[in-house]
Amino acid sequence: MASVEEKLGRGKEEKEKGNVEFKNGNLVQALRCYHQAVLYLTGLDNSSMSSIVPGKSLEENVKKDIADTLKACYSNMAACYLKQSKYEKVFDVCDKVIKIDPQNAKAYFRRGQSHHKLNNLEKARTDLYRAAELAPQDAGIRAELNSVDARARSHADSIIYDLEDSVPVNRKGTARQLVFQALEQHDVGKSEKTVRINAVGSGLEVDDLSVVLRSKYVDALVVPKVQSAKELEFVSRMIDSIAPESSRANIRILACIESALGIMNIREIAQADPRIDGLVFAAEDYAADTGLIRTPSRQEFLYARQRVATAASAFGLQAIDMVCVDYQNVDILEEECREGREWGFTGKQAIHPKQLETIQRIYSPSEKDIERATKIVEGYQEHMKKGIGAFNLDGKMIDMPVVKWAERLLAKANMMKQ
Repeated sequence: MASVEEKLGRGKEEKEKGNVEFKNGNLVQALRCYHQAVLYLTGLDNSSMSSIVPGKSLEENVKKDIADTLKACYSNMAACYLKQSKYEKVFDVCDKVIKIDPQNAKAYFRRGQSHHKLNNLEKARTDLYRAAELAPQDAGIRAELNSVDARARSHADSIIYDLEDSVPVNRKGTARQLVFQALEQHDVGKSEKTVRINAVGSGLEVDDLSVVLRSKYVDALVVPKVQSAKELEFVSRMIDSIAPESSRANIRILACIESALGIMNIREIAQADPRIDGLVFAAEDYAADTGLIRTPSRQEFLYARQRVATAASAFGLQAIDMVCVDYQNVDILEEECREGREWGFTGKQAIHPKQLETIQRIYSPSEKDIERATKIVEGYQEHMKKGIGAFNLDGKMIDMPVVKWAERLLAKANMMKQ
């Protein structure tokens, strides 16, 4: 029976053969060599490395040599599969590399590339951000990440860089630096650059603001879990203290309503500061706070959502509706969008790039809406010349409230064209 050292030697020999074949473009032959190398290194049953590492008797340098060789084989196999567009196999071997070396930037990079090819932009961004964190100077990783971001932002009015719920506590510091770099370096076209900070009172908000507000490219801050006006007043004072003088006057605040207390104090919240630009309803946290039972009908949120939309309208703010967590189900997304628009919301949060087209389409005035609104405004102007305030159009009475609706719709349509 061959010794561990002999298997290691044969594995290295097959790996080198594979490298030569890969360099010459012979991907199939290269993969055969890498597979053979892996068999030598992990035992003929292709189990784990521990099957050929008989405990503590094997010297540490030999263990490390085995792990490094295995990692190189899996990494090179990922490169082959990527060229062959076999993305599921890329994921498999990259996972094996990460199991051996959790800090391997190249494995995260190739996983991100594969997700990008499969149009899984959110997963691609997650892996590529991790790769960029591990290898910040790698131009290839940065270029791929920029490409993913460019695709995701193509129809988004606002790109939100998150520091709150999606970031573990032990990664907040790193996330702040990555968000600052994104603010400084990413070209998002006409989209706004927005940052969701941690809630005021969490103990994390001061560090968040101290980092991200140094960038002159922050267009707005999303403040989560707002329960009182004083939280937004605090954020506004931080903007005045930290943000560059050239940009601070233009930084706006979006307040997230996520609790019963937030709903009860929404009037004061909406008027807290001139920077307040919109109210955002966050369903999941609201349900957790109030003990609501989630249902497919969403009727449990009727009062809260309509309260948010009404308050936003009363004080001239944007009303942004809740996230559709069923991001794979287009029918549910369409239902939520139509419902939100009918209730007076002006936009909706998206958690996946594939949601953008549906949200934009439903929240945008349709050609039919624009045609009717135009007829209403033109009819009103004609009748006004005759001293007539209310008139008939297609069998329906048109008076001033209907005219105001039409004018508002046409103004929105013109703004969206720009």
